[in-house]
Amino acid sequence: MYDFRNYLKSKGYGTGTIRNYTYQVRIFIYSNDLPLDQLTDKEIGEHRDKLKEEGKISNANHFMCGAKIFFWLWKRKILDVHVREFHRKERKKKIRFITRKELVAICGYMVEVGVN
Repeated sequence: MYDFRNYLKSKGYGTGTIRNYTYQVRIFIYSNDLPLDQLTDKEIGEHRDKLKEEGKISNANHFMCGAKIFFWLWKRKILDVHVREFHRKERKKKIRFITRKELVAICGYMVEVGVN
């Protein structure tokens, strides 16, 4: 993302715009399970639509502008994107909480067996 930021800065984009574009593109790349070279217009459009459905119109616009520039630069090998820079963190398994019914059953069992 460093090269992307520098490119935007060299073209006269403002600090806020650079921050928004890089943030939105990074969120898209991290949240997608496909490698960078396999992302297509379909995934980009789906992400934009998801943002719009959530009422995040401004984010959707920043994402589209940032993604357009980012992928244009990347496909032309103007950006030197390092794989480790986009290494996705291992997703932690979601904690499954027990329901009230399960809790009552567990407590009932503990009373039956005499657990204090």
